Amino acid sequence: MKTYEIPLNSFAEEFNVEIQGVNYLLRTKWNEPLQEWTLDIGRSENDWLIRNLALVAGENLLQQYEHLKLGFGLIVVTDGDEKADPTETNLGTDSHLIVVTND
Repeated sequence: MKTYEIPLNSFAEEFNVEIQGVNYLLRTKWNEPLQEWTLDIGRSENDWLIRNLALVAGENLLQQYEHLKLGFGLIVVTDGDEKADPTETNLGTDSHLIVVTND
């Protein structure tokens, strides 16, 4: 098993990232009413695979999407308390998005 961090910032952003040789478009945004960060994962602006995935700590965020056969997992951890969800201001500094692969 290999892990590595996808660098994020505590502001809404959209960027490309390569995971296991596949290019994905990621988009993060702060959901004000729910007070949580969300993540969209797609192949392009016109081909979203997952939308509004809550960035919550402690579990494989992609477990419910095993049918997509992405071949990796995503876990959110927060320094000092791995079960603490990211806040509006600590995403990318104290809270981290970790890719887990079976390589």
